[in-house]
Amino acid sequence: MKKIIVTLLAVSLAVSAFAGCTSNSQSSSNVASQPSQSAAELKYKDGTYRAEAADFHYGWKDYVVLTIKNDQITIDEFDAYSEQDNTKLKSKDEDYKTSMMAGNAKNGLPETYPAKYSPELIASFGKTGDVEQVENVAGATSASNTFKRFIREILGKNALTGDTTTLVVNKYADGEYKVMSADYHYGWKDFVVAEVKDGVLTVKQYDAINQEDPTKLKSQDEEYKTNMIAGNKKNNLPETYPEKYSAELVAAFTAADGDLSKVETVAGATTATESFKKLMTAVLKNAENGVTGEYTLPQYVDGTYRAEMSTFSHGWKDYVVLTVKDGKVTIDEYDSFNETDNTKLKSKDADYKESMSAGNKKNGMPETYPEKYSKELVDSFNNANGDVTKVENVAGATSSSNNFKLLVGQLLKSNAATGDTTTLVVEPAAE
Repeated sequence: MKKIIVTLLAVSLAVSAFAGCTSNSQSSSNVASQPSQSAAELKYKDGTYRAEAADFHYGWKDYVVLTIKNDQITIDEFDAYSEQDNTKLKSKDEDYKTSMMAGNAKNGLPETYPAKYSPELIASFGKTGDVEQVENVAGATSASNTFKRFIREILGKNALTGDTTTLVVNKYADGEYKVMSADYHYGWKDFVVAEVKDGVLTVKQYDAINQEDPTKLKSQDEEYKTNMIAGNKKNNLPETYPEKYSAELVAAFTAADGDLSKVETVAGATTATESFKKLMTAVLKNAENGVTGEYTLPQYVDGTYRAEMSTFSHGWKDYVVLTVKDGKVTIDEYDSFNETDNTKLKSKDADYKESMSAGNKKNGMPETYPEKYSKELVDSFNNANGDVTKVENVAGATSSSNNFKLLVGQLLKSNAATGDTTTLVVEPAAE
């Protein structure tokens, strides 16, 4: 694999959290022209250093190897070896390559694979020598974060002392993690606080702050407790309240050894359980990447999402495709496919256009047709800054307008909010 050499004076800022360095970052070209440093001035100990994951992940264990000499770093290798055969590398595995490419294509992500993204990450590091400026490779976010974390760990630990034994990197990076919900819900915003120490993650708190008074916690609000108990009793649900269900959810997570899929819903607190799992999913992700501190969830998870009606109407089924990128929602497509030929789209059907135009004219309605009203609906959504409730119906296409709003609304509320890229099937609105 291609090696990239970077003068480490340029990365001093990137590892200041580990070594307390306060010097300014410099370009590698400038540093290279300066006189060589004495051994006393060198930041890192010469040597070849290796870091690898503590555990296998889906049958593979990631690792990084780098060499330091006179404060110059050479990234020798970033790869993963197989649990079945430690001589088998992910970058050489054709089955893995094929599977990753297919998965990315299915989820609307760019084509990439280990033999491609590894040299790209090394080259990205080589541009600045600052690990914090390494750009994630699209379609390989997890691998990108692993690459950066392993380099941080080596430079912040073994390279400072000259310890060339393999550095075993725990799944979770030590530190404190706090994740907040995107919005207030009925005046409360949920949050989770967790701590990782020696690789062990402990949930310290699951609660919610009040919108009017952020110092006020839901678990300590007697009025909320009374109302929730009364509401659950009225609906024949078990008695529970924030202080009780929060403790139960934290205990369930601990008992499940951090496996959220094994955390059962607390009876009478379904919404709170879903919120806890969503927040904890982000906590676990941040802990894997070593992103400590406070983080607020985006309203929507980046990805491409599709929703379609559950039934055909007059031989056509409406569907919508949208993309979320950096929290911004873009409608990619709103159309209908034919019941007898799913490659046939309503917007391209000349007979349908002619028939709809004639029907609207007969009934004194404005002229419109799929290609026209679809664009108008998308434009209306964009003009409303992504607020589907503000999308105005297109005159002469009321039913299609309502389906558009229904599909987009349900897709944003469910799949885009959780990151589920499977097709959402939506039932027609009640008449």
